[in-house]
Amino acid sequence: MNLPTLIVLLVLLVVVGIVIVSMVKKKKNGGGSCSCGCSGCSMKGSCHK
Repeated sequence: MNLPTLIVLLVLLVVVGIVIVSMVKKKKNGGGSCSCGCSGCSMKGSCHK
């Protein structure tokens, strides 16, 4: 692997890691996986108590 490819791979891994951490924090705080609200969701009875 050459240096530019390695740098791009590392940047992508950091971005994916930030997205995953953000999703886990949102889920722990009671949020869903989308940001559109639960009123029109067909799964509203199963993802939140």
